[in-house]
Amino acid sequence: MVEVLGRKIGTIDSLVGLLGDEESRDLILDDEAIFHALLERRGCLRVSSHFYFYILVRNVFKRSDINDRAVADYVAEVLAAFSDARRAECVIHGQTTPLDYFFEMVSALQTADDRTSFLAQDAHW
Repeated sequence: MVEVLGRKIGTIDSLVGLLGDEESRDLILDDEAIFHALLERRGCLRVSSHFYFYILVRNVFKRSDINDRAVADYVAEVLAAFSDARRAECVIHGQTTPLDYFFEMVSALQTADDRTSFLAQDAHW
């Protein structure tokens, strides 16, 4: 944020002070420069997934006249949770390591008990 808003805000100490104030924080997070930086920067971004999704969702919601920050925060949290790579792991109850390959999953399903088969169909082995 300092890289993006440095000229507007000044030092990192100034930014930290402004982020401590709820009203100032909301104005900072709504700044178009942050939104564009997230979309246009090349390489890996050094922001949390929740921050990333909040800025994107908030911007889209504002354009759609949905101004409730709590709704944007909730949607961002859902997106961050579903984007977590660990959700894609296939872990069978009672085993310590996840299954990485489709053939392993099919094989495990063929020998699974009723409970594991049921959970597999819900993708929560």
